[in-house]
Amino acid sequence: MFEKLTFAAKLYLMFGIVLALVAIQTLFNISRINALNDGVVEVADIWLPSVSLVSDMNTKTSDLRIAEMQHVLSGDTNQKSVYEKEMQSIIESLIKSRDTYAPLIVSDRERKLFDSFDTELNQYLSIHSQAIALSSAMKTQEALELLNGNMKQQFDSLSGALLQLVQLNAEESTKSRNNAAELYASTIQMAIGTFVFLLATVIVIVWFFVRYTTRQLGGEINDVVEIVNKTAEGDLTVPISCCQQIELSGFIANKLSALVLVQ
Repeated sequence: MFEKLTFAAKLYLMFGIVLALVAIQTLFNISRINALNDGVVEVADIWLPSVSLVSDMNTKTSDLRIAEMQHVLSGDTNQKSVYEKEMQSIIESLIKSRDTYAPLIVSDRERKLFDSFDTELNQYLSIHSQAIALSSAMKTQEALELLNGNMKQQFDSLSGALLQLVQLNAEESTKSRNNAAELYASTIQMAIGTFVFLLATVIVIVWFFVRYTTRQLGGEINDVVEIVNKTAEGDLTVPISCCQQIELSGFIANKLSALVLVQ
C-alpha cells in the first residue's frame, strides 16, 4: 500500500502524521492547563473567600459579645444608645457575611455545619434581644445573669459551630492548594514526557521516510551516474548489477543494461 503512493503523497502523509501528533500533544496540554485553572479558581473564588467570611463572622460575634457587656454595665442612657447602634451595625455585618457565605458552600458536610451555625446564631440573637431589653430598662442584675448564664452557653455553642466552619475551610483550602500544586507538577512532567515521545516518534518517522525515499529515488544513484558516464564514453562492458533492486536506480540501470545489450 505504502509502496504504491506517489512521492508527494508520502510527503503529505509524513507531515500529516507529525501535525496530528503535535495536535494531540497540544490538546492534551490544554486539558491539563484547564484542570489546573479549575483548581486555582476553586482556591481563589471559593475557599479563600469562605475562610475570610467565617473568620470575619467569628470576629463579629466576639465584638458583639463585648458590646453587649458594655451596654449592660453602662449606667448612662446616652452611652447605651451608642452601644446599641454599634451592636446593630455588628449584627447587620454578621448577617451580610452569613448570606454571602451560603452560596459558596460546596459539600454536604459544610452545609450541615453551616446550618448548625445558622441555628445557633438565631438562638443567640433571640437571647441577645432579651438581654438588651433588660439592660435598657436598667435591670442590670437580671441582664448580667442572662448574659453570664444562658447567653454565655449559647455564645459558646455559636463559637464552637463557627470554629468548625473555620477549621473545615482551612483544611479544604489547603487541600485544594496542594492538589493544584500536584497537578502543576504532574502537568510539567507529562508535558516533558509527551514532548520526548513526540520528538522520538518524529525522528523515527523522518528516518523511515528518508530511508525509504532514498531507496525509491536511488539509494546508489552515484553508481548509476558512474555507469552512465562510462557508457557515454563508449565503455559498454561496465557491469550493471549494483542497483537493479532499487526502484528508480533499478529502472535506470535496467534501461542502461538494455542499451548495452542492443549495442
